[in-house]
Parts: sequence; C-alpha cells; structure tokens
Amino acid sequence: MIKGKSSFIIDVYRIGDVEEMDEIGYEDYIYGEGVSLIEWANLIEEILPEHYTEIKIEKDLEKGFDYRRITICEY
Repeated sequence: MIKGKSSFIIDVYRIGDVEEMDEIGYEDYIYGEGVSLIEWANLIEEILPEHYTEIKIEKDLEKGFDYRRITICEY
C-alpha cells in the first residue's frame, strides 16, 4: 500500500466488546507505524485514535445495483 510501511486489515464485526481488542494487541496495529484499515470501526470507536480517516462505501440502489457511493472524511 505505502512503500516502506506495514499495512493491516482488521475486521472487528465479531468483537463482542472493546476489551477483546486488548487480547489481540490492537495498539500495535492501530497506533503503530503502519496503516490499519478497520472494517466495522464504529464498533470500537472509543479506542480509535483522536485523528483518523474514514472511508465509507455504501450501496445506492436508487442509482443501480452495482453503484457505490464512496465518502472520505477526516476526523
């Protein structure tokens, strides 16, 4: 993804509560030197960094079955 940087994809859909993130050592991934892409990040909002980029991909069936709306927001 980014030359010289590690990248991680983290799917937290099945995380029961935020405390489970401690068990997988989330700080090494989220606060480390690499880039972390987190699916279902809204489930762990309380442990996300203060500043992050959200990339939201949504279906828009009014425009067609294969149409996707991509929104990028900085927080």
